[in-house]
This record gives sequence, C-alpha cells and structure tokens, in this order.
Amino acid sequence: RRSMIIYDTRPLRYFFQFWNMLELVNLVCFLGVFGLKIAWIVQSRRVTDNQTIFTSQDYPAQLEGPLWLYSMALYVNSINCLLTFFKLLKYLSMNDNFNILTRTIEKSA
Repeated sequence: RRSMIIYDTRPLRYFFQFWNMLELVNLVCFLGVFGLKIAWIVQSRRVTDNQTIFTSQDYPAQLEGPLWLYSMALYVNSINCLLTFFKLLKYLSMNDNFNILTRTIEKSA
C-alpha cells in the first residue's frame, strides 16, 4: 500500500534516484558495446574479404574503421566495468558479512 502512495504522488521519483540512473547508464553502455561489437564484426568482415589490402607493404587505410570501432568498444566496456564494480560495492555494503570490504576501502581512503 505504501508503494502505491509513493507512486501516486511522484511517479518519476523512482527513476531519478542515483542508483537507478547508474543502472540505466550501465545498460546503455552495455547496449552500446553490443552495437559497436556487431559493427566491428561486420566492418572487419568487409575489409578481410577485400584481399587486395594484404598484397601491399604499407599499412592499409581500410583497417582504420575496424580499429576505431574496436577501440571504442574497449573504452565503453571499461566504463561499464567500473559502473558494475560500483554497483557491486553498493550491494556488498548491504550485507553485514560482506560489508567488511567496503568498510576497509572506506577506512583506507
């Protein structure tokens, strides 16, 4: 019943809480990495199907696109890992047995 009262008074209140926004950013990063990986696979396939790039001694410019996609996927995935680590620390702090890790990090800072 209490949840109905909160929902009736401020329906967007839940979505704008810090941890829910962090979860949303985490999911957007995950979907972004998924899209970048698919684009990387498709573009890499197109480049490797072109056999003429491997006959030259110079660095082929066609590899710049797949390189950029792979690098962006790596960078966005590292942000995703950090956000997931922060969420993990939050959930570990809720349990008294696992709270030792978060208290140790808090004391050392």
